[in-house]
Amino acid sequence: MNMMTKSVDGDVDAGMAALVKLNLEQALILGLAQKCDLVNSIHGHISADDFADSGHREAFRRITNAASEGQDAVPLMALQDLLTDGTLDIADLRKRQPLVTAKGRALEKQMLDYADKVREMSRRRSLMALLDQTRGRINGSFDGDNADALLDFVLSTCREVVHSRRELGVNRRTAAQRLVERLEQGQIERYSTGLQVLDSRMLGGLYPGRLYAFAGGAKSGKTTMGLTISHHLGRAGVPHIYGSWEVSADELEQRRLAYEAGVDLYALTPLNGPDGRPLPIDPEILARLRYAAGNAADCVWYLHDPLANVAKFRRQVEYYVVKHNIRVAVIDYWQLIGSTPGDVSRTEFLNQAAQELAEIAKVLNIALVVVAQSNTRGERDTLFQADGLKRACDQLYFIKRCYQGLRNKRDKFLDNGDSEKAAEIVIPNESHRWLHMESSRYTPVADAGNDVTPRLRLAANGLAFVDYDDDL
Repeated sequence: MNMMTKSVDGDVDAGMAALVKLNLEQALILGLAQKCDLVNSIHGHISADDFADSGHREAFRRITNAASEGQDAVPLMALQDLLTDGTLDIADLRKRQPLVTAKGRALEKQMLDYADKVREMSRRRSLMALLDQTRGRINGSFDGDNADALLDFVLSTCREVVHSRRELGVNRRTAAQRLVERLEQGQIERYSTGLQVLDSRMLGGLYPGRLYAFAGGAKSGKTTMGLTISHHLGRAGVPHIYGSWEVSADELEQRRLAYEAGVDLYALTPLNGPDGRPLPIDPEILARLRYAAGNAADCVWYLHDPLANVAKFRRQVEYYVVKHNIRVAVIDYWQLIGSTPGDVSRTEFLNQAAQELAEIAKVLNIALVVVAQSNTRGERDTLFQADGLKRACDQLYFIKRCYQGLRNKRDKFLDNGDSEKAAEIVIPNESHRWLHMESSRYTPVADAGNDVTPRLRLAANGLAFVDYDDDL
């Protein structure tokens, strides 16, 4: 960001040009001293600990206290004892004092800019300190830390640095102004699932910092849902990872490539001929696959580690956040995360894992999509435990099959002793689905469809979901 910025009122006041020549931390202190209520505007952007100079830290605390007491300004003489590094003298400060009061929003914007830069320098100092500590420990005795211990030290410290990116807090007026500005500029961060029925219930799509869960029985379409969301994220160029503890990357890509090429999945696994060798793939199908592969999204990374626990998954996600700026992670599926320690039950372990996944989403500011099994009564009970996935996630959906007839008609057939017709009434439609929204923190709880009103259907080759009324 350029040190000189322009405001909506026009060019920044000429006095701000003088400020640019000053020490950055002192410039921020001087601006805040002239208009104490600006402390509220930069609240959440910076704290006293972000200043490198101890005198500046104390000056910031004094100005903050003055603002809380309702003072409009802090006299420069009150800060004279703190500005002792020789960069400025009090006489020079008096000369510059009238120039620091830029017009309205100009000063506020400049102070925000300075606050962000001061905090950025603070974070860089933290990284330099981390490098120095790491170098010292690496060069230390082999009797001390081993490589794994050093790696854990670096990752845990990096996690703290990543966590520090989150705002410390924010004044309500500032939050309201930011929200309006983002709305005006269309900068609300969310990512479409590609399914209108889902986006409408998520208020536009997946939001960073939230945990979304999809549960279902066997063959209900859990992995299909995860891959469908991943497919549309890829088409939109959204960096994300797909973590599968059950299906390998090759198997996932087979399904994905077949869908995008518009061919049957079995075309990628040809039968053997009389000589025992695989039969050749149809040239037209091969051409489709080659074209789809050449246009495959390069913003998706597969993770397949059957032994990964939540801690290891978190380290992997942190790596991709830093390296590739991923915005979404998909987990397939929740119950397969890690092995249960001997001192806790499987249910307790999964409940803790659910809470940790919610924390990962919030701390790393990514949207996290989790699919979960609900085949058995025990699996369903685990979802609804007091500390289970339902409590941890921001939205929980159950993927349900639709039926070819009404269930109340079945009862009439049963009353008449016609069990055959009753069975036909409840035959599931294998390609139609509806979504039961079990819980939602931010939106009204509303199902999408019901037993006989589908809202989703499988695509022609059965490898992805589309909206029920979607012709594609």
